[in-house]
Amino acid sequence: MTLIARKMYFLMLVLLPAMAFAQHKVAVIDLEAAIGRSQYANDELAKLQDDPQFKSDFARYNELGQEIQKLQKQAQTESLTWSNAKKQEQSELIQEKVEDINQIGKRLDSEKAKVERKIQKDMMPLIEKIVPEIIKEKELDVLLNARAVFYRNVDVDITQNLVERLDKVNEQSK
Repeated sequence: MTLIARKMYFLMLVLLPAMAFAQHKVAVIDLEAAIGRSQYANDELAKLQDDPQFKSDFARYNELGQEIQKLQKQAQTESLTWSNAKKQEQSELIQEKVEDINQIGKRLDSEKAKVERKIQKDMMPLIEKIVPEIIKEKELDVLLNARAVFYRNVDVDITQNLVERLDKVNEQSK
């Protein structure tokens, strides 16, 4: 096979699928982003942040973070003059506060994850109803997960369209 023939064969292999794909209407959607940007998700997360226990834990988390920084700074500046017993005491105090902050952080993360799972569970039936409607309206042949696509033009992303529909349905149900 000549060099020109090989190049032509290669171009056909590369371009034919792209040309066939170009004849179809393709769009991408990011369901997680759509859920996260919806008003319902924002409202549910705001409720969590307004929860007295969550507020208290969050404040304590921040307070502990500041205390740890203060103790670490103090150890850096003064540890040369401390006895080994004082160094050990300071180290144990910092470790205790680190354990506390980790425990509170896990609790905060757990509560947030619980709310996020509830949001997703509540929104999936709506998404399963709305997405086929969008596909039909836009006469799409292919709908891809936006997170699985290496490159996309913003014109083919229908995520915001889904967010608007979710918010509209949510508003009507209030």
